[in-house]
Amino acid sequence: MGNTGSLIKNIVGDKFFFGRVGGEEFVMVCPMLNKSKASLLSDRIRERLSKTRFKVGAKKNEQKIQITCSFGVAEFSEELTDISETFEAADKALYKAKDEGRNTVCVYTKNGII
Repeated sequence: MGNTGSLIKNIVGDKFFFGRVGGEEFVMVCPMLNKSKASLLSDRIRERLSKTRFKVGAKKNEQKIQITCSFGVAEFSEELTDISETFEAADKALYKAKDEGRNTVCVYTKNGII
């Protein structure tokens, strides 16, 4: 059984910031990774979460559920030099991932979202 926060912390450790942005959206700041490595890390988290069963409900009515997640990755770099711009790019990539059927990772690049 899993707890989402501790599962992600086990994967990323204390090197990265992970927190809720709002609603069902979270942000992960990876200062030591470029977007290719961040994409691989995101895919690893996505895969682990989709394989984990989470307990919900009171003991008598407890059920185990499976969740999925989608990621939008963008890199604060020469291409995206403003943090707001970087978050907006990641958000665009996230919505592309959701449009592609969810449970996927999309990366913002200057040539489009892949």
